Amino acid sequence: MNDLTINAAPKRGPGRPRKNSIVPDGPVSVQEPAAASPPVVAPPPEDVHAPAPLTDTDIEMVDRKGAAKLLGKSLMTIAWLESNDPDFPAPFTLGKNNFYFLTNDLRAYVLKKAAQAKALKQQKMQAGSKT
Repeated sequence: MNDLTINAAPKRGPGRPRKNSIVPDGPVSVQEPAAASPPVVAPPPEDVHAPAPLTDTDIEMVDRKGAAKLLGKSLMTIAWLESNDPDFPAPFTLGKNNFYFLTNDLRAYVLKKAAQAKALKQQKMQAGSKT
């Protein structure tokens, strides 16, 4: 029995295949690929029913989480603004429980609040300079 020695690789688990190392017999030369010219692409045929390209004036909307991210506030702050601030844009629904805001309305809200704060500061500065 000593004459029948089997040199087998150790068993590995069923999910782990053996590593087969490939060693070349002779020297290996690496050739760089020749510079290929870009392929010639024919222009696509014009489609009569193709949609127009999107522009900046298209409708963009976000959900409450997106509104919170856009304004840099929490979801609870957005909920509070919805119920307590009459200037805050009203959400609209698409589906049963999907509430969305138009991003242009949110941006207009922020600009309006910034303008109000600036006007209030100017009033305070003018009132302080009169005395």
